[in-house]
Amino acid sequence: MLNDNSNFNDAWNLVWKLRFQFLSKARTEKSRYINHILPALGNIPLQEITPIMLMIWKSDLLERGLAPQTIHHIVGLVRRIFNSLIEWKIFPGENPASCVKQPVPDNKRQRFLTRNEAHLLLEETRKYSLQTWQISLLSISTGMRAGEIFNIKGEHVNLCNKSIRVIDTKNDRNRTVYLPKSAELMLSEIKIKNNYYVFTDRNGLKLKRISKTFPRIVNNLGFNKNITDRRDKVVFHSLRHTFASWLVQSGAPLQVVAELLGHTTLEMTKRYAHLDDKTKSVTIEKLNMYI
Repeated sequence: MLNDNSNFNDAWNLVWKLRFQFLSKARTEKSRYINHILPALGNIPLQEITPIMLMIWKSDLLERGLAPQTIHHIVGLVRRIFNSLIEWKIFPGENPASCVKQPVPDNKRQRFLTRNEAHLLLEETRKYSLQTWQISLLSISTGMRAGEIFNIKGEHVNLCNKSIRVIDTKNDRNRTVYLPKSAELMLSEIKIKNNYYVFTDRNGLKLKRISKTFPRIVNNLGFNKNITDRRDKVVFHSLRHTFASWLVQSGAPLQVVAELLGHTTLEMTKRYAHLDDKTKSVTIEKLNMYI
């Protein structure tokens, strides 16, 4: 247990033992702590860690050239450690990291697949992994995130209504997605049972990550050749982005796209607005009947 002489590393060890080691991203969190937090804060007594100290440390991380997203995760980890101590009534007072303004990363992916690229990717994926193809097809045709697909159980699928009930989402906003013919046919060929996950690993357990088959095929097809900015690279999440981009290009209202994606605000969907030029042009053409 911690005492008045405990330092930040003591706090980390306690929170790791009671909470963090059980997280799905435990190894990643531990790596962030060891590489970026321990050298700077590990030996400092908890009571001596102040907001200004953390602000200066954050500035040092920026000067070292760390990406804003990386710093966001690092500072967030410190904040969660203090939050845990406060929750357990071990640390008195307010969280010193709560007022440290986080850098805002620009993570908006602009890359989406063309119809031809999508066809090639799905075709190649099916050759090497049926399940990866099924998951990829479902994502690009419904906009579901990988984690949302992993959460699908038999009772969530309604082939009569051609829909899937999406639960336990990233933002806790449950929704219904609707299946185009290709996805409907694919799911109809799977033995779906209530109370069982639709997609499982070889041990029959819930999937936790996308197979390495996917990035290998993307690389084989050369989609990421000579691309250094990760926001422009094709990753599994690009399938969700492609789904949204195609919808907007087909003339779907942004509000509808937002609902299908499960966005909490329309601002999140407006990144696709620039793809709506054709619809805007057609709308203006309709003015001809009035002018």
